[in-house]
Amino acid sequence: MGCDIHAAIEFRGSDGKWAALMVPNKHFGRWDGEAEYTSRVDINRDYDLFAVLGNVRNGTGFAGCDMGDGFDSISDRRGVPEDISDAAKEALSDEHSATWVTLAEILAFDWDRATKHRGWVSSTEFEKWDRMKEWNPAPKSYCGGGNFKKITVEEMREAVALKENLGHTCCQLEWEESYTASTTQMWTRILPKMLKLGCEHGFDNVRLVMDFDS
Repeated sequence: MGCDIHAAIEFRGSDGKWAALMVPNKHFGRWDGEAEYTSRVDINRDYDLFAVLGNVRNGTGFAGCDMGDGFDSISDRRGVPEDISDAAKEALSDEHSATWVTLAEILAFDWDRATKHRGWVSSTEFEKWDRMKEWNPAPKSYCGGGNFKKITVEEMREAVALKENLGHTCCQLEWEESYTASTTQMWTRILPKMLKLGCEHGFDNVRLVMDFDS
C-alpha cells in the first residue's frame, strides 16, 4: 500500500510571519477546482527522503517489511508548526506524521554518509542487477516482500545461469548507498527553491512543512 507525502515550502518575512511559496499548478485547467498557483511541493512517494526528513517508514515498508538499516533523521514528527501559513496548511493531508525542517538544518545535515538498503527482486531484475552491480549497486525495481517463493542470492544466480523457469520467485538483495543518492528529489525539486528563498530571507527563515497520508 502506497502513501503520499504532502509538503509546502515557507519563508518568514520581515514582519515575522510565515508565507508559503506559491508555484504554477500543473493541474490547473485539467481538474475542477484547481487554482492557477499552489503551495504543494511534489515529492511523490520518496520514502527514503521522508525517512531522513521526518523519521517515517525509516527502514521499513508496508506492514513493517524490511527495507534496510534506515537513516538518521533531521526531525522526528514535530507536528504542524503553530504559526504555519494558511496556504501551507492547505497543502497538507491533515492525517499523520506531520513535521517541519528548516533550510539551515538541511544544509547542516551530513548527507555523505551511507546506509544499507534491502529489497526483493525477480529473476529478470536480478539478471540485470548482477551484470551492472559494479557500476550501479541498486536494482531498478524491487519490493519489500510479498506472496512469492523466496530463495537466496546464490540459488538465484545458479538458476538464472541454467535458464530455469523461476516463475514467481525472488531473492533479497542488499546494497549500500549514500544519503545523497537515496534522496534525489531533495536536490532536484526542493533544495533549489529553498536556497533561492534562503539567500533573500536567511537559512533559518525558510522551512519545509510536510505530512503523510494513509
